[in-house]
This record gives sequence, C-alpha cells and structure tokens, in this order.
Amino acid sequence: MKNISLTVKIILTNLIIMSILGAIVIQQSYKVVSDYMQKLENEKFYSIVKTIEPILSINLSLNNPTGYISAIEQLMQTHTEIKNITLIDNRDKVLYTSKINTITDKSAQIITLPIIDKFSHEKSASITLHYTYSLQFFTMISQYSSFLFFIFLLFIFFMLTLTYFIYIYLKPLRLLSKKLLHYDPRKSIQIKKMQENNEIATINNSAVKMLQKINSHTDSLEKTVAQRTKELHEANSNLENRVQMEVKKRLFYEKELIQKSRFELMGEMIDSIAHQWRQPLMSINSILLNIDQELENSHYLQKDFAEQKVLELENMTHYMSHTIEDFRNFFRKDKQKEDISLTVLLKNAKQLLQSNLGNITLTITMHQSIHLQGYFNELLQVVVSILDNAIHLLHSQQKDRKTINISVHENESSIIIKISDNAGGIQMTNIQDIFKPYVSTKHSYQGSGLGLYICKIIIEESIGGAISVQNIDDGACFTIKLPKEETET
Repeated sequence: MKNISLTVKIILTNLIIMSILGAIVIQQSYKVVSDYMQKLENEKFYSIVKTIEPILSINLSLNNPTGYISAIEQLMQTHTEIKNITLIDNRDKVLYTSKINTITDKSAQIITLPIIDKFSHEKSASITLHYTYSLQFFTMISQYSSFLFFIFLLFIFFMLTLTYFIYIYLKPLRLLSKKLLHYDPRKSIQIKKMQENNEIATINNSAVKMLQKINSHTDSLEKTVAQRTKELHEANSNLENRVQMEVKKRLFYEKELIQKSRFELMGEMIDSIAHQWRQPLMSINSILLNIDQELENSHYLQKDFAEQKVLELENMTHYMSHTIEDFRNFFRKDKQKEDISLTVLLKNAKQLLQSNLGNITLTITMHQSIHLQGYFNELLQVVVSILDNAIHLLHSQQKDRKTINISVHENESSIIIKISDNAGGIQMTNIQDIFKPYVSTKHSYQGSGLGLYICKIIIEESIGGAISVQNIDDGACFTIKLPKEETET
C-alpha cells in the first residue's frame, strides 16, 4: 500500500466502503421484506385453522366423523398449499390424517391448535397443519430479489461514475506529483498556475511558488559557490606556497637540530673516549716506567721482559685504535642502506657506552639472528641515545641493583626492539611529551632535550617505523617498531 498513488487509494477506499454499505443495505432490506411476507403467510394459515376450528368442534362433540372429514377435505381442496392435516383426540388417537404423516418438503411449515368443545369448553382434540408458502409468496420474493439486483446494478453504475469523476478531478494532482517526482534543480519544469479555488488548486499553486523560490535560491547558491570556489582556489594557491615554505623551514630546522644533536652527542662521546683512554694511558705510562727502571738497574733489557712489555703496549694501542675507529664509524655521514645485524649493532652500542656503565648490568636478549636493511649509524644513534638517558638516570639513584634490558623479537609485519630499565619511570603527566623538542628529564647541564626528539625523527621519517614509551613496574620501557617489509632475515 505504501507505493500506491493517492488517486488509487481514494478510489479503492471509496469502492470498498460503498460496496460494503450497499451490500449491508440490500441484505437487510431483503431480510425485512422476506420476514414480513413470511409472517403474513403464517397469519393467513393461522386464520384458516381458526376458521375451521368451530366446525370441527361441533362435529367432534356430535361424534360426526363425516362432518369433520368433509370439512377438512374441502379445506385442503381450497388451499393447495396445505400438504397434510392431522386430527388427534385427547387420548392421542388419530381421528383423521389426509395422508401418511410424512412431509418430504423441507420448506413446509407446521401449525398445531387445540379444538375446544363448545359445550364443555374443554379441549377435545388438536389439529396439526403442514403447509408451504403460496405461489404468490414466492413470486413476490422473486420479483423483490430482481428489484434488489437492479438496485445493486444501479449502485455499481453510480459507483463507477463517481470513481470516474474522482479520477478526473484528481488528474491535476497526479500530474503535479509526476513532475515533482522527477524534479531536478538542474532542469526546469513547467507547472501551470490554477485559477480554481479548491484544495487541489491550493496545493498546485503552493508547489509553483515553492519551485520558484527553489530556483531563485539555486541560482543564488550557484553564484555563491562559484565565487567561493574562486576564492578557495586563490586561498589554496597561497596556502600551498606557505606550506612549501613551512616544509622547507621545518626540514632546515630539523637538519639543524640533528646536527646540533650530533655535536652534543659527539661531545659526550669524546668524554667517553677520554674516559676509555684514561686507563690504557695509565697502563702505558706504567709500562714505560717499568722499562725505565729496568734500564737504570741493569743498563739493558732482557729479551723476555722486553717482548712482554712490547706485547702489552701493542694491546693497549690496539684497544685505543679500535675505540677511535668505533667512534669514527659512528659519525660517518653515509646514507647508503646496508644489511644491519642487530646483534652487531647492539654489541657496538654496548661497547660505546661500556665505560659509563659502572655498576649497571646491561643484558641483551635475542633468540635468533635478525637483520634489516637501513642506516646503521642512525639506528645506532637512537639506541645509544636511549641507553645513555637510562644510564644517567640510574647513576643518579642509590640502588643496589641497577639494570638495563634490551629484548628483540619479530612478528609477521614488524621487528620490535624494547629497551627497559629500573630507574623508576618517567615522571610526566603525558609521557609521550618526552619526544617533543627541548623536553628533558636530565639537569640542564646534562642535556638539551633534543636527543629523544631526534630519535623520533630518525625512526619515523628516516626509517618509517614508530617509537613509543611507557612506564612499567619499576622503570620505563622504550619500544622501537621497525617495518618488516624493509627487512631481510
């Protein structure tokens, strides 16, 4: 019913309601007339019985069977609608029956009346009539049914005529609905204004005014959109230029920050080199003193003694040379991707910071050898920077057990490096702010707050990975996630 048009709904509703009302009126009219005519027929035969009752009473009182039989037979001859008459006395003895007391006609009616003795005024017998309605009754019923059928046909004709006029009357509304159903603001439609003063004309004329307003607003909107589009295009051009300038400034700024970080890290590394060389230099000085003392005492050097001291000097100088080579490789500016063994990278990071560890236990957990394609020095810088922060925090605390743990594992899409410590965690409301520039947990004389910011730039922009941090039970845990699609195992 939802998709049926209003015209069809009105017509169907009208037909259904009027048909139901017509059927009810015709049925009730037929029932009233039929009941009334049946009542007339029943009263007629009742009157007939009442008419013959005195004759039967006198003959029964006189015990004259011929008299009451003759009266009954004459009655049946006069009224052919009577099918059977039965006369029964008070002792239920059948005094007369016109035929066998069996009526096959289902439409037969029955009347039973007592016969009152005229002398004693008591019931002397009873008479029962079986009869059918008269031919005139059925003729009138048939004629009346024909009349009602004619009225029904006339009613149907009237309904069809009314439906046609409704259909014609609603034609403007149907046309309006059809045009509005396919309305497109980009295409103009013509709807004529109606001069009549009725509901359909009101709806039609309201639709005309509405379309005029819509067209007017559409034209105005198109002009506004065109103007705004032009302004937006100009603004976009200016915005693109500004964005390009800002990107250039940002890249220049980040390069400066990276360079500054490298210089700061270089200073820290030089301190580490000095610390690592201090012990070898003291050992070399001790060896030279031993040699000088041996010369003063014996004026010559024994071969075994000289070879031992030379070997010790060679080991010291080799260690010092190896240390310089490690730091020189760290600061190389090559950008060629290479196959990186995380085992070698973490071992180098540990060796670079070995002199600063002191009583800190640094453990590396890796269940298998993992390789990736990337920039060795940049990834090494990230790991060294995170480890250096953890070492500074642990040295500032009084703890019996100080640990740093590095674990490496991989899944289907990523290689994950986790660096955790037991330095008590990062005391910040938003812990991720630690990756912002100039945010530092060290004292001002220990760092500039650029280290972790540079780490974030290297991991996310240079390597295409992600870096995050969270506090754990007794410290902080940095998570470095490197994309698997750029790795080789």
